Amino acid sequence: MFLSRIKPEPGFVVSQLTERANAGDAYAQHQLLWQLFASHKNRDFLFRYEQSAQGLCYYVLSSSEPEQTVSGISLSCKPFKPKLSVGDVLAYNLRANPTRMLKAAQEGKRGQRVDVLMHAKHLAREAGEASDEIEALQYQAARDWLTSSHRQNAMGVEFISEPEVTEYQQHQVRKASNGKGHNGLIQFSSVNFQGLLRVVEPSRLIDSLNQGIGRAKSMGCGLMMIRRAS
Repeated sequence: MFLSRIKPEPGFVVSQLTERANAGDAYAQHQLLWQLFASHKNRDFLFRYEQSAQGLCYYVLSSSEPEQTVSGISLSCKPFKPKLSVGDVLAYNLRANPTRMLKAAQEGKRGQRVDVLMHAKHLAREAGEASDEIEALQYQAARDWLTSSHRQNAMGVEFISEPEVTEYQQHQVRKASNGKGHNGLIQFSSVNFQGLLRVVEPSRLIDSLNQGIGRAKSMGCGLMMIRRAS
């Protein structure tokens, strides 16, 4: 695996696609970054969009090195081979799309997949919760999603501090025209988490990092950044 940092250079030529990507359109970002893997038919990378006072950049985790096929960007790439041991304490930063499957009303039927935060909001309103309490309940539902025993076991970690929710966004983006006279609308949520975790099973954590956490991976979710806790 390879971890890359990609930054537009001064004078970066802004096409309609890059303009949308720079403005935060997750689908355009995905299409733009895929140009760095032009020889690949299937998406085999995770990415994360960052906007700060220093400008915007993308972090990309991929199974192969990006190809310098897009002019006007600076690209730095290094192998991603974390050496982890049982008991290591890591600080993490994750942008994820929390969803869950509801139990089907009828046995043998497939349940409905829901946005965890919007579902929590719906339940809170049904229960008559005050408006100023609903956001706190939504954030708690997001934390519960990340720290469920099933997820911790699958990831090979133990969350040793309650995850902090630093950002929550609802996204609506449109795919390019499919040639049938209409565009496809994509709607999803993203939540930024940060905190501390302890490594329980290194190989599981590395697999989870490489595969991504949760859904909407092609929309900039799922990439967990880690570092040694100071």
